Amino acid sequence: MKEHTIALLTECEAGLKMATGSMEQTLPKLSDPGFKTMFQDYYTKHAKLQEECKRQLKEQQKEEDQYEKNPPLIAKLMSDLKIAKCEDMGDVADFYTDGCNMGMKTIAKCLNKYMQASEESISLARKVIKMEQHFMEDLRAYL
Repeated sequence: MKEHTIALLTECEAGLKMATGSMEQTLPKLSDPGFKTMFQDYYTKHAKLQEECKRQLKEQQKEEDQYEKNPPLIAKLMSDLKIAKCEDMGDVADFYTDGCNMGMKTIAKCLNKYMQASEESISLARKVIKMEQHFMEDLRAYL
């Protein structure tokens, strides 16, 4: 059970880290007040879930254990490149819609793979999926 919990939380944390990092790069580029407010709200939600993920991981760890997982470097570079190419709200909405979809798929796969994870970690993973669904729905207005 502990291994499944750690694996699920580690994947969630890596995805949330990728999302918040990308969002930090994008926020200064946003000029539309409504879009920026919505985007900032989701950045805050992502950051809170990332902190919750870290807290749960810390509870699972022994001092000598290190479970932090960073997003693959190639994914980070590709993300940075795509963000740099975003010229308007439509481009940003398109990029983050794809990111939400990827995040939901990845976490859903992990939920299926790590079925013996703790209820608390499963609940957190489901919150991430639900948040990504709502973010995607809100982004549709800007596509």
